[in-house]
Amino acid sequence: MKILIVEDDENYRAFMETSLRQKNYEVVAASNGKKALEILESEPVNFVISDWMMPAMSGVELCRQIRERNFDRYIYIMLLTAKAEKQDLIEGMESGADGYMVKTFEPEILEVYIRAGMRFMELERKLESQKAQMEAANKKLTDAYSIITKELKVAARMQQSLLPNYKSVANVDFDWLFLPSQFVAGDILNYFKLGQNSIGFYVIDVSGHGVSAAMLSMTLTKFLTSYSLYGGPLIDRSGSGGQLKIRPPKEVMGILNKEFQSDNDDFQYFTMLYGVIDSEKSQVRISQAGHPYPFLSTKSDIRRIGDGGFPVGMIPDAEYTESCFDFSPGDRLTLYSDGLTECHNNENELFSEDRLRAILEECRGKSLSSFTDTVKNRLIEWNGGSDFADDVTLLTLELN
Repeated sequence: MKILIVEDDENYRAFMETSLRQKNYEVVAASNGKKALEILESEPVNFVISDWMMPAMSGVELCRQIRERNFDRYIYIMLLTAKAEKQDLIEGMESGADGYMVKTFEPEILEVYIRAGMRFMELERKLESQKAQMEAANKKLTDAYSIITKELKVAARMQQSLLPNYKSVANVDFDWLFLPSQFVAGDILNYFKLGQNSIGFYVIDVSGHGVSAAMLSMTLTKFLTSYSLYGGPLIDRSGSGGQLKIRPPKEVMGILNKEFQSDNDDFQYFTMLYGVIDSEKSQVRISQAGHPYPFLSTKSDIRRIGDGGFPVGMIPDAEYTESCFDFSPGDRLTLYSDGLTECHNNENELFSEDRLRAILEECRGKSLSSFTDTVKNRLIEWNGGSDFADDVTLLTLELN
């Protein structure tokens, strides 16, 4: 460590230089504050011993100048003075001094003060090193987070691309709401034409959140829409002459339950509601696997339908049932995930099925898009913002 001595008294300056060099310290000296600042600007000095009383620039003013210049290193400053009043000590410390020593010609005392200052400097160096390490670690984390965020945004776009981009299939109109709680969602929905007179639709809610849930939801979408290539779970092509047969919803649930049983420690299941609309007969068949009960809105009433059922992937030999009901022109069927009805407000109250039912009643006769917009706005208001704790999905359809 190089020590700068700032002392206008030539004899005392020579005494300190000699004493410190005898102790193997590297020493540089200045006779006033101006020269001291020049040395600090040009040499890597980080320990200053300065007299208090000097012409032109006092030791207190030198302290202030050093602190104001914001050097690229910390400079430890010790003031020497014959003053010993409390007010003098306060003034020196407020100017930026780190240490305070009454002038003495005893080298041992001087060295004790220097060693104390050096211990402070060593601590300062360790703190700076730790700070640099933390900054480097934070930068790595920031860079990693930036990469992860970029990848998640790509995954989110991929998931969004799996959602339907049309609002009608044959004579059935659709509208939907998809609000992921994170970049990607464990929820997914879809609807599509099945054969000449049938339309399939589903809503899925994978347990958990984030990437693992989203990967399973996207896998399920691909699995369910693979019928056009080789049959898949929705279409049975095993009949004579390659005759196509639409599998009943309960049979589809059984296939999914067999295919997606968890066989590792990461137990993952999903709830689902799958249905098929026979537009020729104006009938709907649905099978429910632990998913919230949908609402059927007719001209006369609004009621829950379905038979419950176990989530897919939870029980290997689970059996599933079907509900069949008429679907007349003007009737609406509304499916949703529990992230909607179980959304909490600031008072920890649930949005609830009752509030959803009230919106269904309020939006009778209005367009499907008006209904979904109303649900979205009320839900955001209820939640206190668009950052939801769980994925929110809504699918509503109407026979026109």
